[in-house]
Amino acid sequence: MPEQRVDTDLLSVLHEQLLHYARDLRGALDRTQATVAELSRTHLETVAALAAAIDVRDAVTGGHVYRVAHYGIVLARHLAPQHAAEPQLVYGFLLHDIGKLGVPDGILMKPGPLTEAEETLMRRHVTYGVRFVEQVSFLQPALQVVATHHEAFDGSGYPRGLSGNEISLVTRMFGVCDAFDAMVHDRPYRPAMSVEEAVAELRAGAGAQFDPEVVAGFLEILDRIVAVEDRPDVPNVNVEPFPARRRPLWAQANLVFDALDDGMLLVSPDGVIKDANRACVELFGLAAPPVGLTVDELIDRSETPLTDASLARLRAAAAPGALLDGRSEHRLNLEAPDQGRVRQTAHTLRDEDGTVTGRLLVFRRV
Repeated sequence: MPEQRVDTDLLSVLHEQLLHYARDLRGALDRTQATVAELSRTHLETVAALAAAIDVRDAVTGGHVYRVAHYGIVLARHLAPQHAAEPQLVYGFLLHDIGKLGVPDGILMKPGPLTEAEETLMRRHVTYGVRFVEQVSFLQPALQVVATHHEAFDGSGYPRGLSGNEISLVTRMFGVCDAFDAMVHDRPYRPAMSVEEAVAELRAGAGAQFDPEVVAGFLEILDRIVAVEDRPDVPNVNVEPFPARRRPLWAQANLVFDALDDGMLLVSPDGVIKDANRACVELFGLAAPPVGLTVDELIDRSETPLTDASLARLRAAAAPGALLDGRSEHRLNLEAPDQGRVRQTAHTLRDEDGTVTGRLLVFRRV
């Protein structure tokens, strides 16, 4: 009978612990979703500002980048819905000509055909665009379109002479959208074509400049494309900065790790701190995550006044000799009694073959 009572008590404790962590996880996920939504909005606003800079710089094609982005979303929803809200498409279409910011005004705004030398300089805008995008981490999804938006389906484009499926579907869709918009709007060196004339040009270029399947899909929804007209605004689309189907598991876990209210400290087998979440940084009063430090160094920099006995428990939990202890739990007492206490739980981490990979220290104010 006593054993049964102990088992019941244990199950009750585990149940309460699971409920507690479930509430923490739900709160963490809610905060993570809000953070991702805000990040998405901020990134799109930044891309829109850059697109506006392109439009101002290349005034002869004002509104072009916005219209092409709208065309791209409409076309992707028809041909490849999985790409419609991807940063690769939205950012890429908006920023495809970002490299033109590096082209001299005399060439960019010349009211007539370019000379061979001028054309060579103009083509450098692809290289300039790639260099710019490579320096901004959240613009990386735009890189493929920026780097290949002048390639042609038959391999006659530049800068690399790619052909067919060597060019991504998103870029192949861009090629048709971009060409159509250029044809139906005035340029300094020629008046706008009619929609019918532009359609004839797309059909003539299918299999050469353009992917014939993309041209066919574009023409199937031509009425929706034409309805876009002038759209001097950012596409109203919810761009997910980290597409879920491509987000590695560790990245998902990291978002939750950093959003939890419990402080978490990941220590390698040799006692070096490998990671620490936001709550841990705040708990110890640190200016930055203590990655690369030892626990002793963390203690030296900490603004949290722990008692000597508690500091000894903290050191012991992270020491290499503690790695075989499995799970341990201690109370860490703050020097000022009115500041409360911290419960420290240490877990030994192992990989699939049982090799010890480190210790996870969890801190909770009690």
